[in-house]
Amino acid sequence: MPHNKHLSFAGQWSGAETLYGPTMRGLDQSIFESVNGDDGGTWTPASPICIGGVGVRLTTAASVLTGDLATLKNSLGIELADSDWIQFVAARTRSVFVPFSWAMGGAAFRYDWDGHPCYPKRNGLRTGARSIELAFDPLRMHNGATLSSIDLHLRVPVPWTGAPTGSATPCAVTVYRNSPGATPYQSLHSAGAISDPVATGDAYYNSGKARVFTYTPNQNNVVDTSVYSYGMSIVDNDDRDGGRNEYFGATLNFTNIAALSFE
Repeated sequence: MPHNKHLSFAGQWSGAETLYGPTMRGLDQSIFESVNGDDGGTWTPASPICIGGVGVRLTTAASVLTGDLATLKNSLGIELADSDWIQFVAARTRSVFVPFSWAMGGAAFRYDWDGHPCYPKRNGLRTGARSIELAFDPLRMHNGATLSSIDLHLRVPVPWTGAPTGSATPCAVTVYRNSPGATPYQSLHSAGAISDPVATGDAYYNSGKARVFTYTPNQNNVVDTSVYSYGMSIVDNDDRDGGRNEYFGATLNFTNIAALSFE
């Protein structure tokens, strides 16, 4: 938005000029249109007023900005209306770790007697697949963002000796969204369950150290917490010797986060 124009060349006056009617009207109009910085008032500019340079500083507790953004008197906070969220200038990425401390369904997590951090409870030591169901807390889900990948943190505590009759066998993971009012349990991958992609038994065992199995969705992964809840199903296998795979948690990797919104 331009400034009011100088009525003389570059605002220079010699002191001997004759003031004519148009000049007086120009001075009167400029004074009328100017902002009264002491007494205040209300103005309705035809285009936005953009202030660059060092910007504007509000120095009193009574100073308030209103409109799409409101500040609070006597506070360092920002007041947002109901259902409003802080919007980011550019989409952001974020990773949220979800520890496995409880589970839905027939299986649950608990601490092992010898101090292993976390593993699925077994029905004895008989062989066969066990399904562990987990629901993600909605407050850990960024509504409107893209759930680009999920890192499952696990440890195989016994060496690989060959599946299915040997020690610990690979798990398969399904990440899904669910809604009573929509098609239930929609997988976030077109193949459904994704098996641990390790190529060798040694890589699977990883010398007994923790490692990561990354699940990469290819569908249904734009988060909509108004319609869906989200969860993970791990199909794990007992082994003949009773060895247990340990699952510590999952890291949810979000991209395209437009606002600081969850629910």
